Formats: sequence, structure tokens, C-alpha cells
Amino acid sequence: MNPVFDPRKLSRIGRGPVGTAGVYFGRTGLELAVARSAAGQLNVVAQSHAPIEPTGDATEAKSRAQIAAATLRERVNPLEYRLVTAIGCEEVVCRTIRLPATDRGELEQMLELQIDNLTPLPLEEIVYSFEPLEVVDGQSLLLVAIARKDAVNARVEALETAGLPPQIVSVDALAIFRALMKRNLLPQDDRYNTLIIFGATGVNMVVHARGVPVGVRSLMITEESLRSAGGRNALREEWQRTLMSAQAEHPGPSVGGVTFVTWGETTRPLAQELAGEWDVPAESITNGAAPTPALSLCLEGESNRTPLNLLPDEWRERRHTARLRLQLVRAGIALAAVYVLALAVFVWRLEASRSRTNAIAREIKNRDGEYVKARQLRGELLAMQQQLEQKYSVLEVLREVAAGMPETMKLNYFVYKKDGQVTIRGQAPSSQAIFDFIGRVKKSDLFSEVKPISVPTGAGGLTRFEIVCTLKTAAGDAAGNS
Repeated sequence: MNPVFDPRKLSRIGRGPVGTAGVYFGRTGLELAVARSAAGQLNVVAQSHAPIEPTGDATEAKSRAQIAAATLRERVNPLEYRLVTAIGCEEVVCRTIRLPATDRGELEQMLELQIDNLTPLPLEEIVYSFEPLEVVDGQSLLLVAIARKDAVNARVEALETAGLPPQIVSVDALAIFRALMKRNLLPQDDRYNTLIIFGATGVNMVVHARGVPVGVRSLMITEESLRSAGGRNALREEWQRTLMSAQAEHPGPSVGGVTFVTWGETTRPLAQELAGEWDVPAESITNGAAPTPALSLCLEGESNRTPLNLLPDEWRERRHTARLRLQLVRAGIALAAVYVLALAVFVWRLEASRSRTNAIAREIKNRDGEYVKARQLRGELLAMQQQLEQKYSVLEVLREVAAGMPETMKLNYFVYKKDGQVTIRGQAPSSQAIFDFIGRVKKSDLFSEVKPISVPTGAGGLTRFEIVCTLKTAAGDAAGNS
């Protein structure tokens, strides 16, 4: 269901977000943290938890997630906060690759050519994003995250349905890693240090050196398994494989320490036991010292860097269309206000003119010599009455054009010449959408001619267009002049 538009919200929209809200899909439900930045620090405004009862039915799980999200919607206004959520690390493949150092746009094009080599899944079933980490020896080190699109859509849809549209979809383990690094809770030396996170459905590992993640892995292992010798051996073996993989891709650094982090009351002593048993320097960070996963997501939204974002393009396009629609509504409201004001002034002047006309009519009977002057005043009155015709006004033309636009189309340029022509420029994901739009505009009673000037198709199917529409009043004037 689409939310009802409330004009009173326009002032808040114009100000933009005043903070960040992080929504984390945890073990027992959804966690929310709301924060604002002040004097360079992130201050927590509110925290909340919406429980989700576990179920084996996928449809029921989806419904319960939406209900939990709706509960959080009552605690945060999405118009005032930038929403950030995350996909579980266990559902993401993270790789680090090197590409020639260049700007982000060229890096994106180069990665697009190599993405087939990083995943066995078809491109239409995945969503991926990247983050430049550092430049070494003339090459950019990129962190690439690849996730199944349906897994991301499931979480985004749960929040969207509840009225909490996320603008950033991160990876939970990476968000926690960066939050701990920002608070100087992790070593930042040249060695291969490891962060082990007790996640929602397993254990996540982030191998890092100099504050840069070089290896990310997930192990689907339960808390009960970690209490057994077999489970602990499996965790240690996965850690060793992750280190070997990182050293194979980025040889040089030696093995450093291990940091365990957990927020659960039952996993806290387990993390401390594991830290004591590890054969390398190890420590345990528990809740109180470590920022919560939801707060870590807030830090992702407040970061000055360009964050890794796995939000699928179709959701971005919906947001863009919604923003365009809102801008059109705001423009329409402004034009309507101006129109109403102008109409009120015009009506007042018209009434004044009518009164003057009546006075002149009376004077005509008494003053035959002023008959010519009275005729001139009557002509002025008729001219003012003709101005009441608003069929070919800019507001009417804009309304007619907007009515024919598909949701995927974006207008970049709109020039209206009274009693002349209207020039429209924009873009759409395909040329067929543009020709369908031109066909609908041609059927309008306002235009005598709709002429496409150019419809070039660019890379990725993006098509830009320019059309010129001739108003029927202009066509009529041209015929009359000939």
C-alpha cells in the first residue's frame, strides 16, 4: 500500500536527514539504533528491539519480519533519518582484488567485466558492490561483496513494506569491523589480525592488516557446537584456512592476534574461554565495550567515505521515481499557489473593470462625445476576459506531460514557450519506453505536432531523448498569419 501524501511533511523533506537509523536482523529479531551527529560525535537518540518468533515456514517468517519492522516504524521517522540495514555475512561472498588505480567510475566499469570470474551465479540473480580500500604500487585494492539478490530483496522488502526504506544495505560483519576499528578496539599493525564475530546464524571472520580487511569468511556453526571439541576444532581450522587464503593473495605479513566479539549473555563466557585457549594473542570484547550491530550500521551511514551498498538497482529506481514524483507535486503546489493568487488579483481587477464599464455605459447616454473612449475601454475588458482561458497554460501542459510519463522515465529539461512550443529532454531505461511516451503525448488535445529531435541509446541501455511539442494555439496562429 502506498503511503498517503501529507503536504505538511514537505518542510522536513527539504531539510534532509538529521541523523542515521540502523536496522539489524539479529538472532531473536530486529534491532534498531537511532543516532545523530553533533560536534563530530555520534549520539544515540534511541534503541529498540522487535522480537521475531522463529519459524520454519518462509512465508510466515517474511510476515513476522514485516510485523517487527512495522513496530520499529513507530519509533523512527524515515523522513528525518537515513536508514541503513545489512545482509548477513553468511549470505555474502567477499573478495579483495587489485585493479589499476583510477577513479570510481572507471573502477566500476573494470569490475563489471570481471564479475563473472568472482561468482558462479548468473548476473541476474546477484547484486554486488565494491569499496576502494587503499592504493599500493599504482593499483587500487578493492573489497568486493556479492550477494544473492533474493536474500537482499527479502530484507529490503520487509522494511519497505513497513515504511522504512533503507538507503544503504551493508554487510553486517564489515559494519561491525569498521565500528570497532573506529573506536580503536582492534589492532592496526601490519600483521594479519583476525576479528571473530558471533553473528546471528553463525560465526564470521574478518582478517585485517593496517585497518584494511583482506579476508572475510563465515562458518555456519551453532553455539552448542562451539561448546564441543569438534566445533572448536572446526572454528580453528576455518581460521587457519582464511589466513592461508589471505597470505596467498597478499603475501608478506605475519600472523597477529585474534579478537572475539559478542553481545549475547550466553556467548560471553564462551568467547572468553575461546580467547584463553587460542595459541596466539587473543582477547574478548563483549557488550558494553563494543558498539551494537545496529549502532555499527549507524556509523556506516555517517561515514564520509562512499559506503559499500548492496541495495538492488530496482529499489534505487523506485526511490528516484518517488523523488521525481514528489518534486513534481511540490512544483505543482507552488504553481497552483501562484495561479490562485494571480486569479484572485485578476478577478479583483475584472470586477473593478466591470464596475467601470457600467459607469461608462451610463455616461454614454449623457455624453455622446465620449463614445469612442467607451469603446476602447470595452475592448480592454474583452481582452482581460480572454485571459481566463487556461487550457494552454504551463501548468496544464506540465500536467499532460506528467500523465503520459512511465515510472521509469526521468525529465531533465522542460522549457515552455507560451503560444509556441514545449521542449522536453529526459532519459529512460529503453528507447521503447520513450516512443510509447511520445505516442501518448501525440494523443493530447494540447499539441498539434510532437516531433522527436534525438533518441540516442547509451551504455547499459540508458536512452536520452529530446522532443519538441507544438501547441495548437501556435499552429492556429501560424495558419492565421499565412
